[in-house]
Order: sequence, then structure tokens, then C-alpha cells
Amino acid sequence: MKTRQSIKSIFLLLASALFLTAAGCGKAEGAGTADDKLSLREQGIAYMGAGDYQNAELSFIKALSTSNGIVKQVDLDISYYLGVCEYKLGKPDEAIDTFSAIIGIDDGQEDAYYMRGKVELAKGDKQRAFEDYDRALELEPSRYVLYQKIYMDLCDAGYESEAGSYIGKAVSANEKMSDYQHGIFSYYLGNYDEARNYLEKARNEKKEDSRLIIYLGRCYNALGDSDYAATLYQSWLDSNGDDAFIYNELGLIRLGLSDPEGALSAFASGLETEDPDADQCLRFNEIVAYERAGEFARARSRMEEYLKVYPSDKTAAREYEFLKTR
Repeated sequence: MKTRQSIKSIFLLLASALFLTAAGCGKAEGAGTADDKLSLREQGIAYMGAGDYQNAELSFIKALSTSNGIVKQVDLDISYYLGVCEYKLGKPDEAIDTFSAIIGIDDGQEDAYYMRGKVELAKGDKQRAFEDYDRALELEPSRYVLYQKIYMDLCDAGYESEAGSYIGKAVSANEKMSDYQHGIFSYYLGNYDEARNYLEKARNEKKEDSRLIIYLGRCYNALGDSDYAATLYQSWLDSNGDDAFIYNELGLIRLGLSDPEGALSAFASGLETEDPDADQCLRFNEIVAYERAGEFARARSRMEEYLKVYPSDKTAAREYEFLKTR
């Protein structure tokens, strides 16, 4: 198995290859094939999809070790996935090293800046996190999803005021936003009535998608019409088929309506989609629903499974200590 030091050596090789290639040096000996690299990359992504970040990490390390000495976008792509795995596995320092290596090779990688900022924020290094967030937005000022991700990161960390300022930046930096984007940002600013109106207008323009429905439902819920929000989500699922994030929203609405059984059904349906991006929130919310239903033994069992996959979740770890007493 490759050690962390050997990974760093691989990155040094990749960085030096930029110079060697420019100087006309030949292909490195003993490297794997491009097919080997892509196969290992796909293997790693599949492991990530299954929530197996440990084996995903190993696959990405092996993929990087097949490098022939010429840096390509795929190497940076694999390195990015590796950094995400390290973050998910509770290795923040290693994740920062990995994202820093990517930036050292190509400082135009806004996703690497964003992820490094996210990890730094999780470590409590607010100033460096903001610097990286700002650099990511400087590189892609019109990429709305970055503003949204940063907003959510900061809210999760307890920095609501700073989070709101990033939404303000998004609005001022992008004058030609669509009704959909206006609706999303209005929601983040807490202007739920205005957000609902923008999103309904976007919906009427036949630009309906799952993300629009999620935020429209959240607006109705915030405005006190939780029953309509639940109907909106269920109607979308009936018409469009399974969507893990819609199921998650429906489950949260059911919890808010004191219907833990309905919530459990929704979360279970979401987990059956095997969507890796929604896996963590669905698993955690399912545990909360078991607690609300008074099924503490099952909640404890699910939490043990959850922490094996997401060991760095401190909130979950604290909740597990509580569950052990029930």
C-alpha cells in the first residue's frame, strides 16, 4: 500500500513533469497505461458512490501511481477525488495537502480552492477558509453553486452573518440572474415570500427541475404551509420518478409534521436510490426519525453504521454518546 509520503512524491513528480515535458524529456519508464489509470479512477468513484471512502482512497492513490510523467487534467481530477476521500475519512491535514498540491500545479482550479477552504473551515481556520473561498469565486464569479455551497458551509459552522454576505456578493456580482437564481438567493437571505414568487415564475416558464422544487417546497414550509410542501414533493416524485434529495426533503417535512413513520418511509426510499451525494444526509436524518419514533436501539445501530462511513462527523459522534445511554 502506498504511504502518504509516496503520494507526496507522486505529486512532486507530476509538478516536475511540467518542466520536464516543456524541456522535451521523454516518457517516464515503468508507468501504467492510460487505461489502467481510467479504470482505477472509475473504481474509486464507484467506491465513493457506495460510501466506501477507504477503498476509494486506495484506488485513487494507485491511479496516480500509474502516471507516465506528463500532467493531464485527469491527474488533477483524480487528485481532487482523493482529497475529498481524505476529508470524508477524517484526515483534514492530508486533504489540505492534496488540494494544495493541485493548486500548486494549476492555480486555476476553483474546486480545489473551494474544498481546501471547506476543510480549513472545519478545522477552525476561518481566515484561510475565507481566503480560499474568495479565490474560488474570483476564478468563477458567475458560478452560482459556489456561492450557495459557501453559504451552507458557513451556516453549518455558525457564521450566519458572513454566510449572508456571500449571498449579497452573488447578487451584486451577477446582475442578469434568472428568476430561478433570484429565487434561490432570496431564499438564502430569508425573503421567503419573494423567493416563492420568483420560483413559481420560473416554474411557470416550464423550467421546473428537482432543485427548483426543493427550494419552492422549502419556501412554502417556511411560510407555514408544510402540507402543501409535502404535496408538492410527492407530486413531483409521482410525475418524475425517484430523486434522493426530494425524498430527503419530504422526510424532513414529515418529521416537522410529527409523522416519524412517514419520514422513515421517505428516507428509506431515498437511500434505495443509492445516490452518493445524498447518502450522508439521508442516513443521518433516518437516525433522527428513528429517535423521534422512540426506536432507540435501531437508531443506535444505524448510527454505528453511519460513523464507520463518516467518522469525522462530530455532531453524529455526540449524538451516538447520547444514544448509548438509551
